[in-house]
Amino acid sequence: HRDLHSFPTRRSSDLSYFEPMQKHFWGGCDEFAHFTEEKAGLWSKEWDCAGARPILGWISVVSRMLTPDSLDGFMWTAVALCWLNSCLLYGVLRRLMPQAGGLPAVAAILLIVNPGDSSRFFVLWTTNFYWLALFLVLLSFWLLVQSQQRESRALLATSCALLAASLLTSEGIFPLALLGFVALWLGKRDWPRLAVWAGAWLGTIGLLAARFLAYLLLRENSYQARQMSGALKDPTLFWQNFCERLETFQLFFAQ
Repeated sequence: HRDLHSFPTRRSSDLSYFEPMQKHFWGGCDEFAHFTEEKAGLWSKEWDCAGARPILGWISVVSRMLTPDSLDGFMWTAVALCWLNSCLLYGVLRRLMPQAGGLPAVAAILLIVNPGDSSRFFVLWTTNFYWLALFLVLLSFWLLVQSQQRESRALLATSCALLAASLLTSEGIFPLALLGFVALWLGKRDWPRLAVWAGAWLGTIGLLAARFLAYLLLRENSYQARQMSGALKDPTLFWQNFCERLETFQLFFAQ
């Protein structure tokens, strides 16, 4: 609630990132998960039971390895994920649309400076967790496109493995994962090969979707069910949430 005009000597970068970080670095929710052995691991039964996200703890392991005695590792991880995601988005778009001019670069820049992504300030709460899932799916997209252009089944298998990892990190990746089929369609060489590549990709999605569905059906009080309970009782909440998401999109054109 402090007036920004009270910082006349601060640079704009300080006001746009450092000041919000002071307020939002700790969200008071999931930060503890980075420091518990049950969740900070390469495969966490705790995360699996809590939300069918068994490898969400990867980012905790990496960040703590970077700086075991401080929180700086989480900051460095966030910076690395931000830039890596941007580079991967550029690489995917450049491969799929070689005649697009500067569009891939613009998309990569907007991913970094996205004014609608308020979670970028919640480094220990949400940022690193969800940017990890985005990194894995973007890397899988890039390898998928590479595998199709090089006709490499080894790269295809690697991309499907990374896709599975991203879906085991966050179920929110499922809609994005379907864009992989669009990428295959844009880069198709011949129908038989396209069928093999698409079958492997969609089969991976289907397998992980079946796992997630089984989790929802067998676990009565799942995390997702608790989050959806209010909207299921009052459908107008869906519309309210949609409007809120639309407002963040409009931030791109607010200036």
